[in-house]
Amino acid sequence: GHAAAGTLVLSPVWVLSDVAMGAPVAPRTLLPVNAATNQFPQPRLRWTSVTGVETYEVQIATDAGFATSAFQADGIDRLETWPSIELAANTRHYWRVRAVNSVGTGPWSTAASFTTMRMPPSAPKLASQISGSTTVALPVQLRWQSANGATAYRIQVSTDAEFMNVVIDTI
Repeated sequence: GHAAAGTLVLSPVWVLSDVAMGAPVAPRTLLPVNAATNQFPQPRLRWTSVTGVETYEVQIATDAGFATSAFQADGIDRLETWPSIELAANTRHYWRVRAVNSVGTGPWSTAASFTTMRMPPSAPKLASQISGSTTVALPVQLRWQSANGATAYRIQVSTDAEFMNVVIDTI
């Protein structure tokens, strides 16, 4: 029949799609920005969201071809992570991320690079046995084992353990 004037007749409309969801597209790296320098040895890695994703995978390597892996993680359910290890200091690293859903694993993002900061050298180990001595024959010979990464040494001598009264301070 006819609908009366001013009356709207609605009928249900069903739209079926035969488009299957595929593997996800690649996310984009955000942080650290490409070619960033002076990064902490456990930098925050952040990337863009991809629709329909369940988890992400991250790789960090010391070469652009990712042959020398420094860190790898999968099952990440957020848009950022931090390496669970400290990366080598003063080293260029490359990182990339990819998305995973129920259909499969997407392609890797375009790799980005960052360089970790220089770390201070470890404390040298004293080789001479004069620490805590109250009488020391002069002249005194100070000896220590070298510390990795050290380019110079600072020597301080004090009359008290808190080094409030420093009598020698030299590099």
